[in-house]
Amino acid sequence: MEDDSGFKIEVRKSRKRKSIAVAVYPDLRVIVSAPMRMPLESIKAFIEKHHLWISKRLRQMTLLKDQRKVVYLKEGALIPFYGETLKIRLIQGKSRPALYAENTLWISSPHPENEALIRKKVIFWIQQKCAELIQGRIAHFSSLLQVIPRSVKVRNYKGRWGSCRSTNDLSFNWRISLGPPPILDYVVVHELAHIREFNHSAKFWELVESVLPNYKQIQRELKHLHQIGALDL
Repeated sequence: MEDDSGFKIEVRKSRKRKSIAVAVYPDLRVIVSAPMRMPLESIKAFIEKHHLWISKRLRQMTLLKDQRKVVYLKEGALIPFYGETLKIRLIQGKSRPALYAENTLWISSPHPENEALIRKKVIFWIQQKCAELIQGRIAHFSSLLQVIPRSVKVRNYKGRWGSCRSTNDLSFNWRISLGPPPILDYVVVHELAHIREFNHSAKFWELVESVLPNYKQIQRELKHLHQIGALDL
């Protein structure tokens, strides 16, 4: 669907939704979520009513996007990881798995000038470490929430931090490990809580708050870090 002003809007219908909502994402996607049986005319009326708000948010997100700094993974580059700053050191030689020591990530490659290749190796290391961190935090919080996930995976999501399927299979975006530890804790707790409450009801948020009393503060920090591109790599 395309608005009169030219920006495209993706409409997603769901049987689980009881009301309509709109969200503007940092990558400038505009998504309207609506109940499955809501007529198209009602959706169009909602979009028209919120036209000015959508336009304002798009301008804000465009400005933030322009201000973001692209991280080039070259010799000496600094990247965030779980509350620390990692320094990238490159070694020309046989390709080997990344080696971590004293806040330094050593990358061995026959082509250290190939930024795309270095990025791939760095992200692979982060994904592996993120999986280890998540497993540890799940072991901690699952006992507090009295839930057991069937499986846990780390994925390369673009538009979400985590997910919980009705089968109790959990998936997490590796980028949550680029933020401070409370960010990863919040996403882990959020998805674990869905095993008991497969919704975002008041009862669900009470469950989250029972183990993370400051979850609202962490939510705000997560949103801010996302908006300024601090969780991008």
